[in-house]
Amino acid sequence: MRRTPAKTVSARVVRSASERAYQRLRTAIVACDPAPGDRITEGDVAQRLAIGKTPVREALRRLVHEGLVVVRPRQGYVVAPITLGDVEELCGLRLVVEPAAVELAAAGGRIDTARVVALERLCRVGYDIRKPESVREFHRANRTFHTSIAQASGNARLAALVDQLLVELQRVIHFAMLVHPHGDSDATVARHAALLRALKRGRAATARQLVEREILATQRLVTESLMRHASVRRAAIS
Repeated sequence: MRRTPAKTVSARVVRSASERAYQRLRTAIVACDPAPGDRITEGDVAQRLAIGKTPVREALRRLVHEGLVVVRPRQGYVVAPITLGDVEELCGLRLVVEPAAVELAAAGGRIDTARVVALERLCRVGYDIRKPESVREFHRANRTFHTSIAQASGNARLAALVDQLLVELQRVIHFAMLVHPHGDSDATVARHAALLRALKRGRAATARQLVEREILATQRLVTESLMRHASVRRAAIS
């Protein structure tokens, strides 16, 4: 019976620990804990997650590659700040890729019964701005709702890009809600319901217009909120 070399087992353990560290730290950063601009160290993260520094180092490298963490001279790792430029870039790119995915999904008739059932459940999820867990649950449902529609386009790369943009925007939107608690949950639910109706009826042009309006509405709300935050406002003026 062949034995697996100790080095191979050790490497697998490190990869597994690194993946856990990555997922937990990424989730925390998206939820703004730590907040944008906060300094983080390998030691602090290792202690917080009760894990070794080596997998934490690997996790941080991945987050740097994704743009959620930046490396600054003499400071080390810092959670990527949020600026108005970020909002403009992310929403601008989302306006390019997501309407195309939605149009493909509607025109191709790829919204099957099982997906419709899941989307109907997701589109009913609103939020209570006074309850952080309610807001987090909405963000999870919102991301799954839009990503599932993009996946129905039949273009895996396009769907992956939509999902990545939604993850980055989730952090921005969550921060905006912390800065200036606001939002219209009923209006959001209504927009999602209208989009789903258009998809079920195969109305590609209507579905495209609806998702474009939702993205622009999100950009306006987030921009207004961020302008109330001193650090973001100073960055916009400088």
